[in-house]
Amino acid sequence: MCCCSRAGGSGGLAGTGNLSYTQFFEPFASSTVILFQSGFLLTAAVQKHGLDRAIASQLARPFVGDCTDSSWPSS
Repeated sequence: MCCCSRAGGSGGLAGTGNLSYTQFFEPFASSTVILFQSGFLLTAAVQKHGLDRAIASQLARPFVGDCTDSSWPSS
C-alpha cells in the first residue's frame, strides 16, 4: 500500500487516519540504521562526560607497570 495514495479517503499524518506510525516512518530508517545511530549517540555522550577516559584507565590499570621497575630493560 502506498502511503501517498488519496484513494482510501482520509490519509494524513501518522495517527490521524488509516496510516500507522510504523508505515509513516518505515521509509526513513531500518533497525540497523537505528542501532548505529544509537551507538553513535551513546559514544558522544560518553565522550562528553569523560567516561571513556575513566573506563580506559580502569581497564588498562593491570597492564600499566611502574617504569622504574628493575625488570624494565635500560637503553
